[in-house]
Amino acid sequence: MSGATLKESQRQPDAAARRLRSTFWRYSVLGGLSVAVNLVIVSALRELGGHSAAVAGAAGYAAVLLLNFVLARRHVFMSTAAVAPELLRYGLVQLGMRLAEYLSFLLLVYSAGLSYTVAIVVVAGVFFIVKFGLYRGYVFGTRDGLSDPAKP
Repeated sequence: MSGATLKESQRQPDAAARRLRSTFWRYSVLGGLSVAVNLVIVSALRELGGHSAAVAGAAGYAAVLLLNFVLARRHVFMSTAAVAPELLRYGLVQLGMRLAEYLSFLLLVYSAGLSYTVAIVVVAGVFFIVKFGLYRGYVFGTRDGLSDPAKP
């Protein structure tokens, strides 16, 4: 292998790793933004609007679901694929992940004996990574069939 070919092959994984880190960074920022938006919406509806926690929480959750789909699609994974199939996949992933998160929480609390606070943190951390993989590899795509431009 020539020196030029070796250098080129070394650069490709480096570039792919940089793109992956950049995508994960944007995904992490979106996660923080989602928490903040949810807190603002729920607090405003509770404190200023006088709504029940159930109504405020449902409104905040619905707004964040929509916000996450739009921003993840356009700014995190930079998808150019058709919206409707991605929205369907996103909805299915959300339903599946919520069920898996809840069951994992119950397993950690009742079978493993963890406190509920530790279980929440563990479940949130694990599923944050799992959802990144699902969003990147299954939910969001590009017209050329590759999910996420950060993929090598």
